[in-house]
Parts: sequence; C-alpha cells; structure tokens
Amino acid sequence: MRRRSGGVSSSDLDELLRLMTSILHLAINTTDERTQYLTDHIYHIITFSTLILCQVLHKYGDKLSLSHDVESLHLLVSRTVDWLRSIGLSCHVAHMLARTIEAQHKKIRPTEVNIPNNNATYESATFDLPAGFPEYLTAEMFDIGTDDTWPMIWNDMS
Repeated sequence: MRRRSGGVSSSDLDELLRLMTSILHLAINTTDERTQYLTDHIYHIITFSTLILCQVLHKYGDKLSLSHDVESLHLLVSRTVDWLRSIGLSCHVAHMLARTIEAQHKKIRPTEVNIPNNNATYESATFDLPAGFPEYLTAEMFDIGTDDTWPMIWNDMS
C-alpha cells in the first residue's frame, strides 16, 4: 500500500476494512466458555487485525471519513481491547495483547481513547510496555514492501 504511486484505491481500503472488521466481529460475537482455551495463534490474528485497523485509521482516516463511520471503527478497536481483557485470568495472553493494542490506539488518538471497563474479571493493574514494543509490532511490520523482506530482530539481540 505504501509503494503505490497513485495512492491506495477506495476499493482496496474497503476490502481491507471489511476483512479486519469481519475478523473482529466474529471473535467478539462468538465468545463462550471455550474462548479462553483458543490457541495463541487465534489471539495473534485478532491482535494483528486490530493493529492493522489502527494503522489504517491513522494513515487514511480522512479518506475513510467520506465512506465509513470512522468513530465506529475506533469503537471497534476499544471493544476488542475490552473483549480481550475479559478473557481468562489476568495472566492470559489476551490481557497482554489487549495492552499492546491499547498502547497503539492511544498513540494515534491520545486525547480521545477511553477504553471502557465493563468486565468484573479485568484486573486494572498498570503495565509498562518495554521501550519500543508497540513500535516493533506496527512500524517495522508495515515496512515489509521495502528492500528488506522482514525486520531482522535477531541481529539486534546480539
């Protein structure tokens, strides 16, 4: 999407939003007692979909406002965070992923993000993400179309 000289077409954005919102609505609307036992892979798909939605809202929010209800998309991000927080114990991977999404969402809407806490199971302890953690999940992942085929984190760990 970044490399196109003429920008991103409305149909591409519409399709991307349709796919992301479908994934998130499916996850939220099919919750039952088995949800906490889903594999981490499922939670990563949901998190990745939400982070892509955040990135699209940030980058193309003005263009989207002509054809989409941008506020309802931001609300979907908030609902996803709240949903992830409602799953299992506070040590469940969903809680960590919820904090990651919330950190990214607050970054793009610092004054407007207010995640509701409607679930008694959510533990309101604060969590400090490691420096650069949200940026790693978003910034480098969206640079995949450049000369580097994938961010090489292993080189940074030595």
